[in-house]
Amino acid sequence: MSPKIVDREKRNEEILRAAFRIFVEHGYHKATLSSIAKAAGMGQGTLYYYFPSKDELFWGVYEQMMADISAKFIERLISVEDPAERLLTMLRLLFYHFPEAGLGMDDAESPLDAPQIAEEGFLGFHYVLMEFWLYAKRNGKEKDFFERLRRYQQQIIESVKSLFEQVGSEIFEGVELDVAAHMMLAMRDGLGIQLRVGIIREDDDLLDRIRDAIFANFYKRFPSLKLAPSDLP
Repeated sequence: MSPKIVDREKRNEEILRAAFRIFVEHGYHKATLSSIAKAAGMGQGTLYYYFPSKDELFWGVYEQMMADISAKFIERLISVEDPAERLLTMLRLLFYHFPEAGLGMDDAESPLDAPQIAEEGFLGFHYVLMEFWLYAKRNGKEKDFFERLRRYQQQIIESVKSLFEQVGSEIFEGVELDVAAHMMLAMRDGLGIQLRVGIIREDDDLLDRIRDAIFANFYKRFPSLKLAPSDLP
């Protein structure tokens, strides 16, 4: 790979990282290309060379965010050899540390390294996702938004389904594995959205009780998962 290509990719990542932070802090409408260029340490003219409009930049951030989340989620699952331990890893990622499956939480060089999201914990992913959805809704681009979301979510669903097949047991009694995989993400998203809009508070013990109820099903079927739900880091 030539130095020019490497430099272009690095600049592209710097822009995405800066844009992500600005969009999170100010939302789409209050974010400006000049503020993004300043955060990326470049002139506005240079920014235009990579992303001619704020709309294109916004979609670039969204595409990178979803690709990063999907890739890192799958990468972390396959890095664990024991199926039962992999199941535990999946629970941690989905219901405790989902932002860390992507968004550059563990990688200082990630284009989506966002301390604002790290501070929000489980809420982070859904905070950002709702901002993208609102933008798409206001601009008549919901179809495009959901097509992109569905594509990356499907990659996560397939990896969860594959894990369920490996452990060789019904995850939910009488429920097919592909349906069970969709249910897992639906529970994660439902919980995240209720937290995001304040129906459930993050410091409320109801959050722990909901997680306990979800995890109890897995502990019943897989006794090798010795940890209590509240012990999950």
